[in-house]
Amino acid sequence: MSQSQDGDSGVWVPFTSHIDYEVARWAKLRGQGSTAFSDLLNIEGVCKHLGISYQNSRTLNNIIDSKIPAHRPHFKRQEILVAGEAFDVYFWDILQCVKALYGDPELAPYLPGATIIPILLSSDKTQVTMFRNKAAYPIYMTIGNLPKEIRRQPSRNAQILVGYLPTTKLEHITNKAARRWCLANLFHACVCHIVEPLIQPGKDGMPIASGDGVLRRGHPLLACYIGDYPEQLLVTGMKTGECPKCDIPLTELGSKDLPFEMHDLHQILDALALVDEDPSQFAKACRDTGFKLLYHPFWQGLPHCNIYNAITPMFSTRYIKASGMEHQQICRFLLGIIIDIWLPDGASPVRLIRAVRGLLDFLYLAQYPCRSDLTLELLSGALNRFHDNKSIFVDLGICSSFNLPKLHSFQHYLAKHPSVKRVMFASLVDWYGTIHFQVAVARFVVQLMQPGLSARQAEEAACHINLPFQSVAVFHKVRYSTTLTMGCIRFHVPFTMVTGNPALSLSTIFDILST
Repeated sequence: MSQSQDGDSGVWVPFTSHIDYEVARWAKLRGQGSTAFSDLLNIEGVCKHLGISYQNSRTLNNIIDSKIPAHRPHFKRQEILVAGEAFDVYFWDILQCVKALYGDPELAPYLPGATIIPILLSSDKTQVTMFRNKAAYPIYMTIGNLPKEIRRQPSRNAQILVGYLPTTKLEHITNKAARRWCLANLFHACVCHIVEPLIQPGKDGMPIASGDGVLRRGHPLLACYIGDYPEQLLVTGMKTGECPKCDIPLTELGSKDLPFEMHDLHQILDALALVDEDPSQFAKACRDTGFKLLYHPFWQGLPHCNIYNAITPMFSTRYIKASGMEHQQICRFLLGIIIDIWLPDGASPVRLIRAVRGLLDFLYLAQYPCRSDLTLELLSGALNRFHDNKSIFVDLGICSSFNLPKLHSFQHYLAKHPSVKRVMFASLVDWYGTIHFQVAVARFVVQLMQPGLSARQAEEAACHINLPFQSVAVFHKVRYSTTLTMGCIRFHVPFTMVTGNPALSLSTIFDILST
């Protein structure tokens, strides 16, 4: 091991000293670019005076690539052929990325000991990176259930860059519709190569060590995709102007009461199954479902993945630091601007203030880390307050309608739809491990209707309860908290339930709630 110039034996290897390391670190994190850095080092006496062991950006890169142990897997390259032109997608092994994040000791306190590992994918088209002389934009992966402050600290390894996707515009294709179709299929073909390793371990599981050193059997599943509205349409295969999550008509996007259903994933998968059998029937089935002609969307073969549930509301900016800061700055002074605003013909600004305040209240309440009956009521009330007063914008000639997909996306923030609409009692034990479900519900009904009964009387009364239904809707994830009071000290104890966990039955949940 070499002796460093500042007397610390091997501390800064492969660099020769502290200053040698700090200059390299500055060049890679805050420098003005490789050319400018090389020009700086070429100034006579700079390298000798500072004791720099590299002469330009190229030699520094060689030191980093060859002498520093890699903590991430090497990039793979896959060639994609579209419309007679070849494009390269560069990506890391996503399973190795999962293991790196899940096994990070710094993140161990924030990751639950669950057998399900939710994966969040997001892309950042604002950061264009030149890779081998071809423009590409990065796609990121984050392990779910991390606190917001952890996700926002790249130095804490809260997210990993998993790949670079080509940003070609395919300008050699003159037909605009054909060009859009090719671009969409190019995107899905690239992401397919990135997420393909998730298929088998998502079904069968894989051994994975968490940051606390415990080896578990994990099932990595794609649970969330974060992107702006155009990318949501690209990912889900829906058309411009439509909601990427549900079937609400284009002309009713501004409605607050019109019922809607989530897009039928099974119907779309049935249409996709025809792509290799009967192209004409495939095209017809896609038209009938409102789905674009995507041959093999990247989520088609992923286990337990419903892309329409995985798309996040568009107003969520917590994952994008720059836009999030801008959004917060605007929200701080927006209401103050309109409080004393002058309106034409001396009209009262009351409706305007109520509408803006309702929208702002909704955005702030939506950022709460947990939910209660009160916060859900406040959230719904804020949105209703906006809808009840939004006509002021039409009266002032600011807009003619509210058929905006982003506005409609607010409706999807409230958990109205269960993961599975109807599960028979007989299937609850096999599918979810929820033993004694009917007994637990009967006990709950008795305690709710007759709270004065003793424990023995309640047990007897529960035996005579006949439930008028034989199936229930199931939410695959519920997060709640309860408050325990001991003397003058109040403790907030969080609980997380994944109904797919056989170790947690509804009778256990009932016992927790009744404590």
